[in-house]
Amino acid sequence: MTDKRPERKPVQLSLFEQPTVSVSWVAKRWNKGRDMVTRLLERGSLRGYRMTENGWWNILTESVLEYEKRLHKQVERDDKNA
Repeated sequence: MTDKRPERKPVQLSLFEQPTVSVSWVAKRWNKGRDMVTRLLERGSLRGYRMTENGWWNILTESVLEYEKRLHKQVERDDKNA
């Protein structure tokens, strides 16, 4: 049986270049559930990575801050349109 997946070139990961935070940390910061944070990661609204397929998420801190800025801008736009 042959493997028909496309061949991937190895990617050089530099895990310590960008600071990361955990799902629990983000959930506490936003006073939300961990499931909500995980859904945002799976949807691509937050950027992060896992070391293994079912491992813990490492969320890029920069991604959390960018998401918060987008939410803040959306609230400002909604307030102006109200």
